[in-house]
Amino acid sequence: MGNFDKRFYLVTTDGSKRYAAVMNGAYQIGKERDEVHASLAAFARAVILQGKGGRFSSANGVSKSILAYRPTARSVTGYWLDPDVAKEAGVPSEGVLQK
Repeated sequence: MGNFDKRFYLVTTDGSKRYAAVMNGAYQIGKERDEVHASLAAFARAVILQGKGGRFSSANGVSKSILAYRPTARSVTGYWLDPDVAKEAGVPSEGVLQK
């Protein structure tokens, strides 16, 4: 099993969930660690509001990738974020992309 946070996930086109990956105790934007966030709320804001690609993992840890939540995302259709974290981040707890 991989190290991930079940409080934030993206939904892929096949309906599977990809959870926010935790690497060295932090959440990472970009393959080359363009940004590193200690807070899940800050990471969620970067992914949801700014459309940045964050590191996500399947629950079994097999599928790991960088995914973005933005209208041009080919493999992402929506997200779910824990309501308390969503409140801290200033975003809705759920979202669906209109394609």
